[in-house]
Amino acid sequence: MILDPETDRGARVGVAAIGPGGVRITGKLGQRLPVLETLPESDSCEERDTQPMDLAFVVSGMEDETVARETMRRATLARGFPSGGFCVAVVTQSSVAPTSDVLRCLQELGQVVDALFLVSHLNLKPLYQDAPRIMTELALEELLAGSMIEDVTRLITERGLICIDYADVRAIMRDGSGDACLGVGLAGGEGGAALAAEKAVRTIREQGVDLCRQGAFLVCIKGSTNITMDDFDDASRVVHDSIHRDANIIAGLLLDDDLGANVRVLIMAKKDAEPVAPVVDERLRRFLEEK
Repeated sequence: MILDPETDRGARVGVAAIGPGGVRITGKLGQRLPVLETLPESDSCEERDTQPMDLAFVVSGMEDETVARETMRRATLARGFPSGGFCVAVVTQSSVAPTSDVLRCLQELGQVVDALFLVSHLNLKPLYQDAPRIMTELALEELLAGSMIEDVTRLITERGLICIDYADVRAIMRDGSGDACLGVGLAGGEGGAALAAEKAVRTIREQGVDLCRQGAFLVCIKGSTNITMDDFDDASRVVHDSIHRDANIIAGLLLDDDLGANVRVLIMAKKDAEPVAPVVDERLRRFLEEK
């Protein structure tokens, strides 16, 4: 159910697609996410909307210097929206051109936006270890990037079974610098939820995040309509037990029957966020401690 902005403070989400990779990623989201709006391409009064944009996604492949510079320009423009919102950049690692200009733009992009996700195919642990992949590395990264954008958007624009609102996501994404990372785990069968969470945690750790001290994590647990509260409990407990006890951890649940019998756990972490006393998700924490 889509939230009513007048009564439930539904978030307004915009996206800018830059370069061939950005267009491929966002093009696949159009039908699944009708709430996504297209960000203006210029700062002219004619194009700029007077209504606030709560969340802006800037999606790019950084394939060459021209795309990299345009990505920087659009990110800077998105950060200038007259609102208290935030800007998230999503870049696929395999498409980034290894030139000094592009790499410099990528580094500067992390300083402009609230969160920069450099999505790698290594962020996804396969269902079976060493299983051969059918998809190319770039295609898999674009699928992961689109899935992350969809999950974040749905978490803040739909009323879910485990509710997360715009303020929760904003608190995580704006903590620390723009350097962020993505971990994904997928598993099925008995104990699949816990195994998926373990895989997601492991991918976060392998990206250099010190789970004993870092403090900002957004967790999305997704399953079909057959998912149970025990599955959600199992996945949440694995994440909470693996991360600093005073970390700010927010977990939400989404339903997607395309997953079948599988459970997918996606963790978005800010690499340099300091541990803070958890100000949200206390209800879930108390529920887990009482189990």
